[in-house]
Amino acid sequence: MTLRDPISRVLVLSWALGCRSPSPPPAAHTSSGDSAAVAAAATTFLQAFDSLNWGGFTAHLSESVDAYWPRADTADRLRDRQAVEARFHDFFEKARASRPGPPYLHLAVSDLRVRVFEDVGLVTFELSDVPDTLGRRTLVFHRDPQGWRIVHLHASNLPLGP
Repeated sequence: MTLRDPISRVLVLSWALGCRSPSPPPAAHTSSGDSAAVAAAATTFLQAFDSLNWGGFTAHLSESVDAYWPRADTADRLRDRQAVEARFHDFFEKARASRPGPPYLHLAVSDLRVRVFEDVGLVTFELSDVPDTLGRRTLVFHRDPQGWRIVHLHASNLPLGP
C-alpha cells in the first residue's frame, strides 16, 4: 500500500484527523451582566406564561423557536414558531376558560439556574405546581438584535409517587 493509492490516502487522512486534539467546549461566559439579562428574560417570560399574557409570552420567542411539549397529546417536536404558537395558544385558551386569574397557572419554580455561553443562554428549572409531578424545563436563549429570545423550549414531566 502506498500513499499514491486513493484508499491509502483516505485512511491516512482519516487517521490524522482522528488524532487531532478535540476542540475544548466553549467556556461559560462569565459576564454577570449577560447572566443577569438572561435571568431577567427568563423571569419576565415565566411571568407572562403564568398570567397567560399572550403578547408578553410571544415577545420572548425567536423566529426560529422549536419546542418539546410535555404531554402525550403532542408527542412530536413543535418544529417552528407557527407550531409552537398554535400549541401554546390552544393551551392558553383552555386554561383561561377553566381557571380564575391572572395568574392562572400559579407556577412553582425552583432550582432555577442560568448559564451563558457567548450569545447562548441556558436556563433550567423545575416546576412543582402539578400534584404528583415534577416538571423539568429547559429554555435556550439566543442573543439577537431584539435581546435574549428563546430558540428552544424543552418540557418533560416526571410522575412522582409509588
